Amino acid sequence: MNNSPVTIAYLMSRFPKLTETFVLYEMLELRRLGFRVVVFPLRLEKENVGHPEVQEMDGDIFPAPLFSWRTLAMNLKWLAHHPVRYFRTALRAAAGAFGGHHKFFTGAILYFPKAVAFADTAQHLGVSHIHAHFANHPAMVAWMMHQLCGISYSFTAHGTDLHIDQRMLREKALDAALAITISNYNVRFIAERCGEETAEKFEVMRCGTDLSLFRPRANPRVSGFPFEILCVASYRPCKGHGVLIDACAWLRERGVDFRCRLVGYGRLEKEITQKIKARNLEKQIIIAGPKTRREVVRMLGEADALVLTSIQTPRGSREGIPVALMEAMACGLPVVASRISGIPELVEEGVSGLLFTPGNAEEAAAALERLAQDLELRTRIGRAARERVEQSYDLVKNAYTLAERIQAELRTRT
Repeated sequence: MNNSPVTIAYLMSRFPKLTETFVLYEMLELRRLGFRVVVFPLRLEKENVGHPEVQEMDGDIFPAPLFSWRTLAMNLKWLAHHPVRYFRTALRAAAGAFGGHHKFFTGAILYFPKAVAFADTAQHLGVSHIHAHFANHPAMVAWMMHQLCGISYSFTAHGTDLHIDQRMLREKALDAALAITISNYNVRFIAERCGEETAEKFEVMRCGTDLSLFRPRANPRVSGFPFEILCVASYRPCKGHGVLIDACAWLRERGVDFRCRLVGYGRLEKEITQKIKARNLEKQIIIAGPKTRREVVRMLGEADALVLTSIQTPRGSREGIPVALMEAMACGLPVVASRISGIPELVEEGVSGLLFTPGNAEEAAAALERLAQDLELRTRIGRAARERVEQSYDLVKNAYTLAERIQAELRTRT
């Protein structure tokens, strides 16, 4: 597709991040299309479990530690050579972030020196375009870089990054070469919070999954009991693990023979473990910990259904469209999920999955019980689920679409 070497810089909050597979594999797919992709992480993440494919990015990761001589030197250089641009960008970012959530304002101040260092590095590497995942700090840093060095940028808005604080979203979208979001729900949300002019700037481009890796098992599991439930979700409030534990308690009361495995990690692990013990569900709910993508594929092959009991938190945090649902559906598994945010755009009720009211554990349990008792229903929904993902959530096709749009924007600037 790409006849000339084009370098794209990817910006994200943390890298490598086990739970953000969509960013890693989108970058790798763009590399297979012939682009050079370099990584500008706001923070380097150190995790005990990681995807081995991260090693493919070795040599193309360029962090900018806040407290380093290199970052200081780059800022002094830009201050000396471009003082007006330097101060104007800093002041616009601080003014735009002021009055919003304190974390967003603090980030705008702390990440400005990083943005300067990234801008300098981007020029040195010959970066043609910047793409940021997440509409909050990564998009703001991409905007700062654009103000400083003029390189075009785009960004993708997902879930919590958009829903909690829309500070400067209008400026970031209008100045971007391409503003993307992953659901029609988000477009409506943006229109309500920021106005139609801002919403019209956004294009819907779905995230995707690797259909060659996540595929239906050759020999479907038919024994039925214990009914194997899988939940792949980080231990964060918006994932609603408490609802899932309550749903499991309902299943036990109804006499369903089941086992539920929790794949993930996060700050709520202790609280989740304590609630499982308090409900005497240690035999039914297994804390499986963090897993690589290959391990998740294996566990999906051993499961009868995947469940996500997502909720909206008091702060407004909620899902975008979880990739875990796409992966399970690609494997031909029926899914049970909350009717929230963009999830109904992926999961069609009664066709490619079962939906329930967010926070309603009894509804979630009833949906799981239906699947546990009806092999034909599981098979039919699983087949439709695979077809749904093939239709709109193919990683290869969607990455190609993104690449085409970036290339088109670059052509208009040459």
